[in-house]
Amino acid sequence: MAQIHCECTIADRNSFNPPLLRWAGSKKRQYNKMKRYFPESFDTYVEPFAGSASFLFRIQPSRAKINDVNPHLCDFYYYSKTRTKHLYDNFSKLPRTSSNYYSIRSRFNALPRGFRKTVYFYFLNRNCFNGIYRINKQGEFNVPFSDSRVSPYLTLEEFERSCKTISQTQIYNMDFEKFCLKRVGSGDFVYLDPPYYRDGHRTFNEYDLVSFGREDFERLNRVLHALNKIGAKFLLSFPRTGDAIRLARAWNSKNLHVLRTVAGNPQARRRQTEMLIFNYYVKSA
Repeated sequence: MAQIHCECTIADRNSFNPPLLRWAGSKKRQYNKMKRYFPESFDTYVEPFAGSASFLFRIQPSRAKINDVNPHLCDFYYYSKTRTKHLYDNFSKLPRTSSNYYSIRSRFNALPRGFRKTVYFYFLNRNCFNGIYRINKQGEFNVPFSDSRVSPYLTLEEFERSCKTISQTQIYNMDFEKFCLKRVGSGDFVYLDPPYYRDGHRTFNEYDLVSFGREDFERLNRVLHALNKIGAKFLLSFPRTGDAIRLARAWNSKNLHVLRTVAGNPQARRRQTEMLIFNYYVKSA
């Protein structure tokens, strides 16, 4: 049975609370570049597209709200708050092998939502290819096992420390537009990191049967104007596409060069221009 090979050590995670999840498209490697563009003050930190919520764990705000359309992700954060040690104990006892991975993947797809499915979700996330969450046309999680380039599990101490951040966070499972219109207030800081959208293409790391597409991008544009109107601060990060350039004309913006890490072949990973779009003054911008 194939065993997981870990590419980094626990010692690399000694200066901050690490994210609980691996996630394709996570911005955790861009934090040091992007933090200078965060507002100096805000009331509540908000993420409408949570994913691994890597910035939440770095910022560790006193008040936060996160949202995601993926119900299993939201269930995971809920149980991380309410059954922290029980979740970790059940997860860590599962053998980290390819045969067990595929057995658990089948059981995960057959189970209804609940604690046991959440344990399996966490196991699959920590052991799947590139931290991708993708489902097929039947709604089944179908990402293969990864036998290389994954990080070691968090220790119980690290897991519990990171869960303290989640314990102070309100969790929602809503459409991003409804969430922003109903749950964001004046003075909040909203960081938006939506799924990669490229007109006419279906991306490899799909969340759902319906892609994030042009209509959603237009809704995103409306959301930015609504957030600005109510007095919230927002920061949107998105690849530099024609649509993003047009959207940015109404706001402040900055280009950053980032290394994309979704590709499976490390040699195929390349630098890409990412746009930061925001509605407040930044000294370094």
